[in-house]
Amino acid sequence: MFRLANRASEDAQTAFLRFIAADLTLIVASSVLGAFSFSSDTAKSALALVSAGLMGAGLLLTLYIRSQQFEQSWYDGRAVAESVKTRAWRFMTCSEPYVETLTEAEASRLFLNTLHEVMQERKAFSASLGDDTSLAPQISPKMLTVRRMSLPERKAIYLTQRINDQRMWYSNKSKSNKNSARFWFNAVMLSQAFALFSSLCLIRWPNLPVNVPTFFAAAAAAAIAWLQLKRHQELANSYGLAAQELGLIAEQVQNMTTPDELSAFILDAENAISREHTLWKARRDNC
Repeated sequence: MFRLANRASEDAQTAFLRFIAADLTLIVASSVLGAFSFSSDTAKSALALVSAGLMGAGLLLTLYIRSQQFEQSWYDGRAVAESVKTRAWRFMTCSEPYVETLTEAEASRLFLNTLHEVMQERKAFSASLGDDTSLAPQISPKMLTVRRMSLPERKAIYLTQRINDQRMWYSNKSKSNKNSARFWFNAVMLSQAFALFSSLCLIRWPNLPVNVPTFFAAAAAAAIAWLQLKRHQELANSYGLAAQELGLIAEQVQNMTTPDELSAFILDAENAISREHTLWKARRDNC
């Protein structure tokens, strides 16, 4: 279920961002054609026709993006995948509610019921996954193997393969988003600077056949729109804080010696990871 939801979310995200990028490209291309000025009426009409065609294509693409609801599938898929992942780790490590005192059959039954509840919360998205969810066991042999391990072994696996792995992911994402934020901010600044420079050139040479400021203004607007869509700086800060929080939580694991202490520790760690995702979704919903 995690793999299906994760793949569906990634596919929807890729499609959404590619269509948005294509839409912005069509708008900029239309503005480029509109920047040319010819003395020939035929040339003017031809350019106007092509420019209108590009703008019309952009409009149709916008309507298509709206109708397909790629963004909603992206968010729903991420929510389902993260919910399943955190519950799987809690099941493997005998954390609440899948505590060590339950038999394997009881814990497995409770886990499967939890997955059913996750699917019921997002029926439309879960239905779009098809029947593939029934082709593989939701509780893998590896999950059962980890659950049967001793407390120190479960603790070590959770620390290395969940906490440290998630910290590294957050850290890499933070660095990547910082670099992307810097790139797109520079793109906006350069486009605005070129728009200003070309506007000054038009004051000096008003009869230029190309209205260059129009192109650079459209490019700046497209870059700003992309920057707002991706929200790189906010994500960089959010991922950085999440990595630091997990680092502080990881320091506590050395003192865990009882099943109850480990269960409480894992619950705190998973809540921290879930909190980051909840904040991410809230920011997206408010865009």
